[in-house]
Amino acid sequence: MDQLITVPDEINLIEAAGIPEVWLTAYQNCKISNLSENDIVLVHAAASGVGTALIQLIKYYKAKSIAICSTEEKIEFCKKYTSIYL
Repeated sequence: MDQLITVPDEINLIEAAGIPEVWLTAYQNCKISNLSENDIVLVHAAASGVGTALIQLIKYYKAKSIAICSTEEKIEFCKKYTSIYL
């Protein structure tokens, strides 16, 4: 039972099912690349689910992220999470 998470009432089951997939994908990127402190990571589609999860994990590892986004609105969103954006 330690692999179960509670789904909040305001999230439907389809949305909830995507949360672990997004975070596991981002986490796998960190592990496969042997991410470590002071690394610099280029994050494509940085405003996406995997992109935002990856940026948060990059911060956790004390590395830096460079965000690439397709619109000005997405760039503004990413400015909250990363210091370098394109």
